[in-house]
Amino acid sequence: MWLEPSSVLFQDSISRLHLVDIKPSNGLFTWNNRRVGENWIVERLDRFLVSCFWIGGGWSTNSEVLDWRGSDHWPIKLVSSSARVARSPSFKFQLMWLRDPSLQDLVADWWRKGRPAFGTAMFTFAKQLQFVKRQLK
Repeated sequence: MWLEPSSVLFQDSISRLHLVDIKPSNGLFTWNNRRVGENWIVERLDRFLVSCFWIGGGWSTNSEVLDWRGSDHWPIKLVSSSARVARSPSFKFQLMWLRDPSLQDLVADWWRKGRPAFGTAMFTFAKQLQFVKRQLK
């Protein structure tokens, strides 16, 4: 499939920025040329792009194409809600851990293992902290 240079640039930008395309649950196309038969053309002109922070932040997100009978354009809707459940803090740092001479090497190893394959510096930092926290638990 051959893509226009602007399409390649757009896809590269999405990839470089680590954005996630929230594809509609009920089809992809958001525009049609209002013709029938072999002359009918449909395209996906609209989309929702969210950062990896959004996905990693515990948000439940989906989109759908809405019916719009009077136009050549079908609107899309984004539905998002927090999947987080409020709970009491379950992690407390124990001072006694600092007395263990192997802790520093363990944390350094966990820090390297917890690094995600992609993401911004802040996203990477947050994921590494979460990984170390799980290991300490």
